[in-house]
Amino acid sequence: MKKILFIFTAVLCVTLFSRSAKAQGNYSIVLFEENYETTSDLYTSGTFGSGPTVRKDKNSYFNAGIGYRANLKKYKVYEFVTNSSSLNDRARSAKIYSDGPITFTVYDSPDAKTNDDYTVIRVKTAANGVYISSFENNYEDDNLKVTYYRKNGLDGKVSSLIITQ
Repeated sequence: MKKILFIFTAVLCVTLFSRSAKAQGNYSIVLFEENYETTSDLYTSGTFGSGPTVRKDKNSYFNAGIGYRANLKKYKVYEFVTNSSSLNDRARSAKIYSDGPITFTVYDSPDAKTNDDYTVIRVKTAANGVYISSFENNYEDDNLKVTYYRKNGLDGKVSSLIITQ
């Protein structure tokens, strides 16, 4: 009886773990300081994600699990060799990567409050490098829904982000 109970418990744990790992998958949001429509040279200020989906050399990369909340004042971007400053108030556009459903919310508020501008980016199925040219536009297709909540502008004023499922 103990052997059967042990096997049942082991199978249950493996099943739950694999479902949890599959549910989270790979995802990332790459924040850019410029808009591709105004310049062809996009500078990455930071990437938040679950793994090696888009990690590039010398980009500021931060592991970010589901429920992750980042006040961008606390994260540094490394420019060229010696100069560094925070990621706060830099992002104007983004690229989204995800194996499945995930939500990225970017806020003007450093405390992720909704009393100022914020944008909710919902990945419905998957996204392989979907570019968002501005956080101040609403957009929807089969894979993505972007909803902007306006007060006085968000591009170049992103101060925090939250990742949810």
